[in-house]
Parts: sequence; structure tokens; C-alpha cells
Amino acid sequence: MTMTIREIRKEIQDFNNRVSVSRNEIQSFCIKFRDIDCNVALFWAPRVGKTNATLNILNGESVLVCSNTQLIRDNWVESLSTYTGEWNSICYASLKNQNPVYDTIVCDEADLISENYADLIRNLNPKKVIFLTGTATMRLGALLDSITSVTKKDTVKWYVDIPKAIQWGILPKPKIVCVKLGLRNGKRDQLYPVSKAKDKTNTVIPYMDYLSLNNYDRFTRSKKENFHVQCSEQEYSKMIDNDIEYWKSINKDPNSKVPNIIAVNKMKLLGSQRKEFYAQKKLRYLDRLIKYFQLEGKRLLIFANSINQAESVDFENDGYNVIVSTNKNKDALDRFNGLDSFRLIAVGMLDRGIEIRNIDASIIIQVSATNASITQKASRNLLDNNPLLILPFFGGTKDEEWVSKFVTKFPSEFVKVVDVSKYCV
Repeated sequence: MTMTIREIRKEIQDFNNRVSVSRNEIQSFCIKFRDIDCNVALFWAPRVGKTNATLNILNGESVLVCSNTQLIRDNWVESLSTYTGEWNSICYASLKNQNPVYDTIVCDEADLISENYADLIRNLNPKKVIFLTGTATMRLGALLDSITSVTKKDTVKWYVDIPKAIQWGILPKPKIVCVKLGLRNGKRDQLYPVSKAKDKTNTVIPYMDYLSLNNYDRFTRSKKENFHVQCSEQEYSKMIDNDIEYWKSINKDPNSKVPNIIAVNKMKLLGSQRKEFYAQKKLRYLDRLIKYFQLEGKRLLIFANSINQAESVDFENDGYNVIVSTNKNKDALDRFNGLDSFRLIAVGMLDRGIEIRNIDASIIIQVSATNASITQKASRNLLDNNPLLILPFFGGTKDEEWVSKFVTKFPSEFVKVVDVSKYCV
């Protein structure tokens, strides 16, 4: 007897209310979607098995799989190698070259779908759409409803977040250690740039001591030339926070004569500058963290904040352990998975859909403020059986807020804070 959409939603709700659920039970349940005329959205944590669930939903119809990186597309090629129906695995950018001949479209890492891709999917007029992602966002929800309206079918959404997967035993219980560091406030050995005008004369930019500013906001807003402020690390952090808040107020002011786009771009630029500043100052603690957690010779995954930082972390090996993209240093990933190396340094490339095996610990040098990056970076570490995740942060800064947001993805019993800020010099 064929189930109704209402009945299958009820069964999913019953599943999520259970104390224990095995991965095999979830996979077997997905076969029921074959007989239901609906779209499917699986917002699942890692290890729950989005790829296998998709193969269980498909039933010989033609399928087009869309994803965002070559490695993920290669994984789909391998997974679909024995599929009996017509299939193709492409990147989202290639949607414009497709014809409306596929019965089903699978959108992997669906939270990356943009309005342009949504239009292309609508134009292909599929009978069914399957959405896969570990990151559910409000924007994705709106796009999903817009896309699936073309198929004139309801969409069944199934959420299994990281805490639920841990509760069920599908994901292991993690150990997350937030290490509180301190910015220095002794020597004024930092230079904070204040740019007011284009330098057409190539003149030497003057320096000004932080103590001479008195009222930083009023002073810098009234200056018309470029200069550098000599300051400590704590003072640098304070100044960049003040500048970001200033541009936020400009952006919110309905009477401001500054175009919104300028204010937004200023905030983005300053935000990136602030993250890079925090990330660079943490590098002096990296070796000490590795020794503190006894990770010498262990299999270690490190997420850096930028390509330059990743290469500087692996300076002694000339970037041998750095993976930037599928086209650059992919061998580093192969060596790590093949147990030929014990350290892998990445930026954002390993956020999604990449298999990384046998990780003893992960260090995220600079936590991002975005929900997607938080979920995906955390997920890489959870692929191991005894995950240890280390999050260094500077106390009393925006950095601490980002880490606090990060750990809300996990039950508090798995999170520990180690305060070593008084030893930071």
C-alpha cells in the first residue's frame, strides 16, 4: 500500500523522536520515497548517509546530479557507476548547458544554490528534485520552495542535525576544547592603517602613537591624510572593532549621504582584516597547542584562515601538506588518506563532501561567523571515531563570540574551555 505524504512525514517525526536509530534503519526507510510523488530535502549531519539515501530513493529514472567541486562530482561518478538508469554528474555552473531530459535532479550541497542556479533548475522542469545538505538556511528554504513549485509537488523535509546524530550513535561523542588565548598589551609593535585619501605623491606615510589619539573615533574621522597608528595588539583589535561599528552605524543611518554599498564593502573589508589579524596572531601558539595536547606525530587536520597562512604553517615542508583546491596539491589529500603523511593543512576546500580518514585531532585556527562554515568544518572532524576538536580564541574579542556560536552546534557536555590567557606573552 502506497503511503501518503502526510503519513511519511508522520513516520519521519516518529523517527526523530526515538532515542536510538541506526544508520541502516534510516537508509532502508528512504526506499519508501520511491512510491511517493514528492520532492525530498535531506538536511542531514555527516555519516547519516545522504548519498546512499539518494541511491535508495532513485528507482531507475534518469538523474542529473549537481555539486560544487570536482572531488564531490568524482564521488558521485563512483557511487552511480552501477546505477541502471541514465545519469550525469555536473557542477552547478554547467546547468546552463543541460537539456530538460532528466526525470530527477539531485542538488548536493544545496545551500550553495543561488538565484541563477534556481532559475536554471526550474527551466529543466524535472519531475522530482532531491536536495542534500548539512546546512539548512532560511535563504535555502525560500529557494527550495521556489524551485519545487515548478514540479507542482510537495517537498518532504527531513532534519537530522549533529546533536541528534550524536544521540543516535551515528556520530561519535566529540571532545571539543576551546583554548582561551590573550592578545598582548605591552609593546606597541602593531601598525593600524588609517586611509583617508589616495596617495598621488608617494609620500612617506606618517606614524602616530596610540596614546596621542585621545578620542580615536573623533580624531580619525577628522583627519584627511593617511597615517599609521602605532599600537598594541589589544589596541589594534579595539580600533578595528570601532571602525566596523562606525560603518554599521553609517549603513543604518537613513540620513547618511554615504551609499549603502560603500558602507557594506567597508564592513566586509574590515571584517576580513580582523579575522586575518586574529589568525596571524594565533600562529605563535600553534606549536605550543600541538605539544600541550600531545599531538606530535599524530594525524592532524588544520584549518587555516587563508592560503598564505596555510603555506606559512607548513613552511618547513614548502607546502607539501597543504591542499588548496582539487587542481592544486590534491596529492596532499591522497598522501594523508594513504597514511604517507600525518598533517594536512587546508583553508575552505575541505569544508564539504570530502572524505578524510583517520584524524586524531583537528585545529581550526580561525572560526568563521557563517553558519555554513561552522557546520561543515565541524563535520570534517566528526568523521573520525574519537574526534578531538581544538578551537583557539582570543578572550574578550569578537573572536570569542564566534567560538561561542560554533560550540552551540554541540551538546554542552562535550565542550570544555581551557583558559591559558595569563600565560600568553
